[in-house]
Amino acid sequence: MQSKHPIGDKVAALRSLKNMEPVMLATRSGLSVSQLNLIESGVSIPSLGVLIRISRALGIRLGTLLDDN
Repeated sequence: MQSKHPIGDKVAALRSLKNMEPVMLATRSGLSVSQLNLIESGVSIPSLGVLIRISRALGIRLGTLLDDN
């Protein structure tokens, strides 16, 4: 599924790569599961602060989420 915003696709793909359920990522990043679902589906564009929290919860560099590659 292609979302409206590629950042949501990246979050979903990286979460899946890390074998992490949405509820686990939401808990680790301090988001609600519904907020995470909105981000992953491309409905909501996360702020920089939220992206930092997501990247830390995934154990990746912030640049990994922001990179075009």
